[in-house]
Amino acid sequence: MTVTAHASGLFQKGTHEQRRGLSERVDRIVTISEYSQEFLTKTVGIQTPIDVIHVGIRRKKFDPSDCAVPGRLLNEARFVEKKGMEYAVDAVSQLVDDYPDLEY
Repeated sequence: MTVTAHASGLFQKGTHEQRRGLSERVDRIVTISEYSQEFLTKTVGIQTPIDVIHVGIRRKKFDPSDCAVPGRLLNEARFVEKKGMEYAVDAVSQLVDDYPDLEY
């Protein structure tokens, strides 16, 4: 039996003791990133084998559109701390003086 570890199951719901208890009852764990894998092994203390299966879009599959707008930056993420939006906003704020037409 395998279990998938992602999002609220990793960072919000339950305790590390509960996570370790569940991991002892499964053969493998699947998660979406090396970050989550490291969190489970180093922070939670899980010893069950953990496989990383990346999910998301395959950027190489899509050609850029012809409607690109020079100076426009876009990123997509929820406004939660673990997505690191504060770093993106901070980086853009450092560029605005040199690129006044920058649109974020």
